[in-house]
Amino acid sequence: MSFIFFLFLVFIVITFVLPSVLVFFLFLTKKNSISFMMNSILSKFLNEFNSSKDYTRNYTGDNMSKDEALKILGLNPEASQNEINKAYQNLMKLVHPDKGGSEYFAQKLNAARDRLLKN
Repeated sequence: MSFIFFLFLVFIVITFVLPSVLVFFLFLTKKNSISFMMNSILSKFLNEFNSSKDYTRNYTGDNMSKDEALKILGLNPEASQNEINKAYQNLMKLVHPDKGGSEYFAQKLNAARDRLLKN
């Protein structure tokens, strides 16, 4: 019985304790490179976050031409209000941020729809 318990303890030490100790010592020896890596990741995230504000400030489509709006929605110049809304809805289903899409593309679609419905 005690031999089985001893084997169980050896198994636990080899499986859980030893790898944890190795990872801890690896962390201590590579602390500077891990810190550098984390700073690099944080820096990339902050750069991406700050650059995303450029297109979230104004999505109303004031600067978008009618031709650009038509190209974004894939419509011809004679498209009706109903066709514009239908194209917008179909494309928004694909690019909506809540569905895993891009906020940038969703705002471009909003701007294109707004631009075409404004006239």
